Amino acid sequence: EEIKTVDISIVVSYCDKSLSWIVEYIGKDFSVKDIAIYSKCGNSDIEGLQQLKELAPIVDVITLPNVGRCDHTFAYWIKEHYKSIDQEMNGNDIVMFLKDNMRYRDTYGIDHVLTQASNSGFGCLIPIGCPCDQCREDGLHATNQQRRDLILRTKKKT
Repeated sequence: EEIKTVDISIVVSYCDKSLSWIVEYIGKDFSVKDIAIYSKCGNSDIEGLQQLKELAPIVDVITLPNVGRCDHTFAYWIKEHYKSIDQEMNGNDIVMFLKDNMRYRDTYGIDHVLTQASNSGFGCLIPIGCPCDQCREDGLHATNQQRRDLILRTKKKT
């Protein structure tokens, strides 16, 4: 029940996929404070936009150049909101960074992801055994150092 009181901000890196899956995934039991959709492929006709407007009181569509994939989008949002994060967020806020597509069929439910994020500062939709082969036993993705170690070990094996 406590997790239902978090304020969620959603940041979407958008190109051309329907965003209606986000409404289905989040559901109506959570408080979505705002949604920022970063359109990177020049598409202004966003499927699922009306549904998102019913989910959150603030839905902004921002156009960005199509560079840097989703990582660029997420870094851009952090840069733009860095100073306001401490001032505006009350410690009960979670920012969800999402791609426009839901390519993984088996994901953790929103309750699990928000609980994970509240407890550790990071949550991931993708369960253990995800196709990235970089997940740890606790379900979190490997850190950058662990990824470098994995890459080095892989290179040594070949």
